[in-house]
Amino acid sequence: MSENQGPSLFELKNFIINKKIVSFHLLNDKVITGNIIWHDVFCFHVKTDTGQEITVLKSAIAFYTAIS
Repeated sequence: MSENQGPSLFELKNFIINKKIVSFHLLNDKVITGNIIWHDVFCFHVKTDTGQEITVLKSAIAFYTAIS
């Protein structure tokens, strides 16, 4: 079985530079929407649409996509 790959590093850089709104669908059925501030191998740091800054572990994400 192949691993489901998310956006490429190039696309992630564009999400950050262009301040794209991204929707993160978590394994616990919650959805976090906001702008990616930075990311590394293990997590995303996101400014949510409510203005809160949080860190989301990649292992908690089912899938994510740009919505704007």
